Amino acid sequence: MISHEYWSDEEIGGWSHTARLFYIALWNFADDEGRFKAHDVLLKSQAFPYDERVSIKQLKEEISKKVIWYEVSGSQYGYLKNFLSYQRIDRPTASKLPEPPEKSNIKKEVKVEKLPSITASIDYLDSRECIDKLESEFKVYGIKNELAKMKDYCKAHGKRYKDYLSFARNWLRSANLDKKKVVKTFDKELMSEEKRIKNLEKLNEIKQQFSRKED
Repeated sequence: MISHEYWSDEEIGGWSHTARLFYIALWNFADDEGRFKAHDVLLKSQAFPYDERVSIKQLKEEISKKVIWYEVSGSQYGYLKNFLSYQRIDRPTASKLPEPPEKSNIKKEVKVEKLPSITASIDYLDSRECIDKLESEFKVYGIKNELAKMKDYCKAHGKRYKDYLSFARNWLRSANLDKKKVVKTFDKELMSEEKRIKNLEKLNEIKQQFSRKED
């Protein structure tokens, strides 16, 4: 059973929609101790049998703070960190899968994952890197207006995120961004600039004509 805390978890809120669905699916595949076989081909056939473009490798990386991925004797396994905190099983069956790494190793792994990131600051939304990435991924220009809306929303509601790039991606997906409209706006701005340049050229021509008449 998925806890109600899942829907308000900030870490999960920064994931893509596909990653959230993938994480829920793993709870269905896990045994009574939260372990499951984690070969990429197997997980794809279980969770996304009809989605050819899904990359299990990328999804694993995206949810790695909630799942421990490990390998024993060449076979891949996964362990849901919070499984035993939310699942109450009356007569649990002992897992037939190898145990995950020792807790000491798990803590070290989590500590490394929590290193400061440039995307952890709201100011990242104003950076050229952020704008370029989003314009490239969503194939649109003029995305600055949406980024300004995101900052206003965060400030108005006191929202803070661990990864503002993931937040921006989810925002744009949920907003169902009208690419034609954004591109049209950009083209209109470009045309206005071209028109201004042409007007300046005409003005220079007129000035030259008056100068010749005076001579």
